[in-house]
Amino acid sequence: MADAEAPRAAAGPVPAGRGAAAIDPRLRGEVVGMIVGLLLQYSAGMVVNLFVTIPPRHPGRGAADFFAGVAQVVPWAIRHGGALAIHASLGLLLVLNALLIVGRALRLHRTGLGWLAGVGALGVVGAGFNGASFLVYDRDQNSLIMALLFAVALLCYILCLTRLASR
Repeated sequence: MADAEAPRAAAGPVPAGRGAAAIDPRLRGEVVGMIVGLLLQYSAGMVVNLFVTIPPRHPGRGAADFFAGVAQVVPWAIRHGGALAIHASLGLLLVLNALLIVGRALRLHRTGLGWLAGVGALGVVGAGFNGASFLVYDRDQNSLIMALLFAVALLCYILCLTRLASR
């Protein structure tokens, strides 16, 4: 057994630019988790859209300062309970996972993977801000933009996964 592994050890470490993703299974797992999380988030969003009535008056609603409104509306949405709380909480977890994926992809020094992870993260963060904006201002275009950015993020993470699988 030691002889079978000797040629691999003699070849030296894998260069960071080629095949490095194969030695970091955590990235593959995080990307798969992101894809599953995005699909769950989309499903929770559909439940909220179809079955949850957002009250016309709640903390942060109609705030003149967008970021002040977001700082009020996100905790309110989580405390509200039910599908809205799941949707808001999962969104925050997806943002954290997106940032982890970007960091891990950049450490691999694979430019294409880094760009895909970065654009995917922007899609996740942008969808989150549009979801919060929907709660603050109650404008349908925010819901549309949120769904479109979900699609961008999902596509980016699927492409990340195919790039990881091809190495």
